[in-house]
Amino acid sequence: MRSAFVADKHNFGKSVQRFEQASGPWYRKPRSIFWEQLFFGNDSVLAPFFEKSGRNDSRTLSSYLFNLEIQRINDWEGISREIVSPEGIEIDDPHFYSFGVILAYSYIFGIRDLHKHNLVPTKGGLQVIDAEVALTNLLLPSETALLPYKDLSFERSGAQNIGSGLASFTADQKRRILAGYFDLFDIVFQNIDPLRSLLSEKINSTVPIRVILRNTKYYLAHLAGEISIEDLLLEERVQLERGDVPYFFKLIGERDLYWISSLAFDGVPVLSDLGGMRSEVERHARPISDLLISPTQLEQKVAQGTFLLARIFDLREPMTFGWNDKAIKIDQNSFKNEYTGSSFTLKK
Repeated sequence: MRSAFVADKHNFGKSVQRFEQASGPWYRKPRSIFWEQLFFGNDSVLAPFFEKSGRNDSRTLSSYLFNLEIQRINDWEGISREIVSPEGIEIDDPHFYSFGVILAYSYIFGIRDLHKHNLVPTKGGLQVIDAEVALTNLLLPSETALLPYKDLSFERSGAQNIGSGLASFTADQKRRILAGYFDLFDIVFQNIDPLRSLLSEKINSTVPIRVILRNTKYYLAHLAGEISIEDLLLEERVQLERGDVPYFFKLIGERDLYWISSLAFDGVPVLSDLGGMRSEVERHARPISDLLISPTQLEQKVAQGTFLLARIFDLREPMTFGWNDKAIKIDQNSFKNEYTGSSFTLKK
């Protein structure tokens, strides 16, 4: 969803619609809401793991994540209560810390497409309001779309909600982002086995997970006649010809990519040769055991993400953060976890 009132059309013209209930404004979403309910819903089974504060902040991590009120209607429809940003809100410490929390959380659980319209600044921090792409094997935290990535500009990224550009962040704001990032990783590190076990039990492998083949802006420009995408798959072309932004999905652990070809809403496998897109598609909809492999693998991931953040934030001085009962020390080229005794050095 790009905007509350100018939503993209998918699957025979269906789009997010705003409506009023006695309790206030809600949004009707013509797709599965399973993933945002699991990862951000106020009744999420994951919330108890995060009902503690990190070493670098006093609030519980759950207060930054699980605030969406969501109701499932059926497999392809759900509703969520509107969350609005207060007029004249000032972006301060909780927003930067929450950005770091959400960045680490989404990086771990493979949640993508968190561009600026899919987060809302509230008084207590940022809140994710839309999450369709999950369980992707992400290599870098920027792949979440919270940070600039490839042809996604800062202005379109989730970080637009807390600043005007990477250069606008002060040293203290960067520290707050990193503090949230490390605190979230620390909690998952401590609970990796029970989290993996719970998610393996609760995740419904028949629920579709969206796969975005191209940046939506190109589809919209194609529909508007501003450009012509020459290498379209047949399944993309059919959807564009009916006026839709192409929508694809996978099921967990399967190789097939699906699309909706009729009003029966039965998923049909994409038969076109995906070519160079195949490897990207296969990173999506991975079993949770592929993402939460071991504490060692998770620590390697946090270090890899840290090196990216150190580079894009242009960290000039070493920084130290709490991790469990010890410390993590970082700079642009090194990462040392005193709790585990691990050290990583950026290879040039």
